[in-house]
Amino acid sequence: MICNNAGVWTLGYQWDTDLADWQWVLDVNLWGFIHGIRIFVPILFRNTEGDHIVNTVSLGGIVAGR
Repeated sequence: MICNNAGVWTLGYQWDTDLADWQWVLDVNLWGFIHGIRIFVPILFRNTEGDHIVNTVSLGGIVAGR
């Protein structure tokens, strides 16, 4: 079983968040998930016994800031 977990957020008001911080959040919360799927699913398909991938996020990945 592969556990693919990520989730970050910045503090403060979303409309005041710097674009570089938004990029960081998307890189971790979105692209981390995408990269994990692209890397690990082909490996899991080669396993004849069958495996699973579990994608989760921390609270920072699912809670909206102000």
